[in-house]
Amino acid sequence: MSRTIIEVPMKTHNVDLVLSIIDKIARSYGFDPKTIDGETVWGKGDGVVVKMQFISAAFTDHSVLLS
Repeated sequence: MSRTIIEVPMKTHNVDLVLSIIDKIARSYGFDPKTIDGETVWGKGDGVVVKMQFISAAFTDHSVLLS
């Protein structure tokens, strides 16, 4: 299974603000926040009827990596 990783440059160091923006957008597409192995991700699907999909965010000094 392949994973898409997108690097988005940030003009702020406010991680909470960026996470709230990601949360708002992810929820608008039907993703709900979940904790898997101690990591907060957004997911949808049950794996039976609808394929499971997940979004995660990792931060660097000047960007956020969405996968």
